[in-house]
Amino acid sequence: MQHDRSPWNTASRSKWQRIQAHPVGGDAASTFHARLAREQGWSRAETSAAIAEYQRFCLLATSCGHAVTPSEEVDAVWHLHLLYTRDYWQHFCPQALGGELHHGPTRGVVEEPRFREAYARTLQSYEAYFGTSPERWWPAAAERFARRTTRQFDPARHWLLPRPRWPLALRHPRQAFAAAIAAVLASPSASAAAQSTLNPLDWNGPEFLQLYGICMVLALLASIAVRMWMKAQLEPPASNAGELSLWETAWLAGGAERVVDTGIAELHRLDKIKVAADGKLVVTDARHTQDQPLDSILDTLGKQPRIDRIVRDASGKLQRIQQGLEKRGLWFDPDAARRIGRNSALPWLLVAGLGAAKILVGVGRDRPVLFLAVLTIISAVVAIGMAASRPQRSAAGSGMLARLNTRHASARRAPRAEQLALAVALVGTTVLTGTALAAYHQARQPASSGDGGASSDSSSSSDSDGGGSSGCGGCGGGGD
Repeated sequence: MQHDRSPWNTASRSKWQRIQAHPVGGDAASTFHARLAREQGWSRAETSAAIAEYQRFCLLATSCGHAVTPSEEVDAVWHLHLLYTRDYWQHFCPQALGGELHHGPTRGVVEEPRFREAYARTLQSYEAYFGTSPERWWPAAAERFARRTTRQFDPARHWLLPRPRWPLALRHPRQAFAAAIAAVLASPSASAAAQSTLNPLDWNGPEFLQLYGICMVLALLASIAVRMWMKAQLEPPASNAGELSLWETAWLAGGAERVVDTGIAELHRLDKIKVAADGKLVVTDARHTQDQPLDSILDTLGKQPRIDRIVRDASGKLQRIQQGLEKRGLWFDPDAARRIGRNSALPWLLVAGLGAAKILVGVGRDRPVLFLAVLTIISAVVAIGMAASRPQRSAAGSGMLARLNTRHASARRAPRAEQLALAVALVGTTVLTGTALAAYHQARQPASSGDGGASSDSSSSSDSDGGGSSGCGGCGGGGD
């Protein structure tokens, strides 16, 4: 969302200064901080950050002029502050906010679309006032309205376990590879093998397997290096890309299938299709829109009942979008992509060839070769995978996509109704969870069928005389 001018004015700046100056909890601010940290399982730094986000939310609720909805984390701070009634009603609201700010429960799930819209507008107003909202405290709408967690943490009843740390080899793969190569080369058996004969096909089994392991590591590094070098050499000349269309954005982010998913969202917004409970799409208005990609998708919908076939058939009609990206230098042409994939597979083919030669020697000498055969097959499969894995976006295309994701950060995480197609283009059908197109998302991504809805506690906000009412849009309940 782009803002032509800053929303700050003298009144909002003065109010923000008062909010920041007020210790949340009043005279019991330290107790408030400690209790919040204990109940939520947050560190001291996390608790301070959550309180700061709550203060920002309070400014938005009383200044931005539209309904607002907090995240669950911010709502947890608000719930606790409401319990400190003297500070909240006698000091914070009248002195800092300049009016009352009510937390009003509503009818729950039936009003979820309204609160999704309010949450999206909240994030956009946040961006206008404070910049991009941190995902730690303001998650995407699909996550915000799917969670049904118990929000209070009682150490007497529950354990709080830290997240597992990845092994060192996964966190620092380059250093791990280098250490592995050095260790193998320095081993006594490898040194003895090198001194016995220069022909590795005459080495005994353990010695050759050590060599083969080194070759596999080197093949991995070489294939990556070849791929990076060729991508740089064959990078299409970038032109002035300008503004991308919705369809070009979708293709750049996810190819032809993403374009189809985006078109489904847009057709639904235009009331040209509806989605049945089983995810099937029904055309309600077959008239063309004069938008070629959208009309191609609409025509396919009228002929195909199955979603997988709809995506396949419609994708074949959208190749002009890719050609446009190629001309802009944002996408590799098919020939260049094939060359990059084929050449990056060569190191693995050489390793597989070495393994095959040794297997033939071993069989001729009646030696066991099963373990080597398995490694050789793995090498051949990796070679095939490298050849089939062809680059698509160019460096310029990846840079363009990164800029689009930054520019539309709020829409990606919590899209408004008119931004839903753009959000699908950038993120995929995950953003459809909890919307009228949720059944389509589940049909496209069955593994994500566990996405839930909001719970029964929701509320809205309206700005009036410096005060208002607001709510969580789905608290997920309270503690035990």
